[in-house]
Amino acid sequence: MDDVQIQAPEVLATPAAESPAAGICAEFSESQVLVTINPDIPDPRCTKIQPSQKLVVENRRQENLRVQIGPFDVLISPGGRHLFDLPFGDYLAPGVHQMIVSPCCGAELWLEIP
Repeated sequence: MDDVQIQAPEVLATPAAESPAAGICAEFSESQVLVTINPDIPDPRCTKIQPSQKLVVENRRQENLRVQIGPFDVLISPGGRHLFDLPFGDYLAPGVHQMIVSPCCGAELWLEIP
């Protein structure tokens, strides 16, 4: 897994919405949230995230993926994984954020402050 160190931005990324379009969102109790980009759709399509958790994206497609979220913009090779090594609360404001994945399918990340 490739690790990229990044400093927390001074301004948090603005959410796209206050509630998710997907309706039902997965939840992870671990310190890392795994989103798998499959050939057809991401799994899960929506995830409730906590400020202290970090994102891992796994590419199960047969092509390079460009993944963008907050200040991050990375390429993940086929079969590769990437750890976004900064807690969500350090770069995302509360609300629903779109993880943009090119050329296919992104996911929603819903940051709720407990």
